[in-house]
Amino acid sequence: MGQLPNSSTYRVVGAESSSTNPTGLKFRDYWKVPRDGGGSTVTPINAWRRLCEGRNISIPMLSKTGLLLSGSYQGTMRVFRIGEDGQECVQLFDSGVVAGKADFSANDRFLIYVSRAENIDTVYLADLSTGQIKGIYAGSEGSALHFPAFQSEDRVVIYDQTAESFIILDRTRTVVK
Repeated sequence: MGQLPNSSTYRVVGAESSSTNPTGLKFRDYWKVPRDGGGSTVTPINAWRRLCEGRNISIPMLSKTGLLLSGSYQGTMRVFRIGEDGQECVQLFDSGVVAGKADFSANDRFLIYVSRAENIDTVYLADLSTGQIKGIYAGSEGSALHFPAFQSEDRVVIYDQTAESFIILDRTRTVVK
């Protein structure tokens, strides 16, 4: 879910059939409105609508602004701008690698993801404004790193499934290979 900039509109993205082998993507926008007697509720603004029609994007992740979408497309993890109305589907970035779920920084500038090469999982940080990619952490051989997420603009957390623990990293870190 993302919140569109300068608005009280929330966007949700879903995959039709499954997130790893979808037949398509869809989205719906919502408003948070006051409830009689106090509190608030979320109500749909529109019906579910198709997203990135004709592109089979799996493992979709929406940015916090609701304007960008990451996912696996034609074998690599990519980022698409879907825009305020959700009708765009312009590719902004191609990681060039197979990756799982990714996460966007709050301002949509950075993307964090994990990719495996030669039995080593590496956490990568992409600067979407420049297209630069750098490794910020390499796991030990055979480790399984998953679900990278921004805790803040400068800190990320990754789950190490093998060690059953979380790793917290500074996004400015660089792995020398």
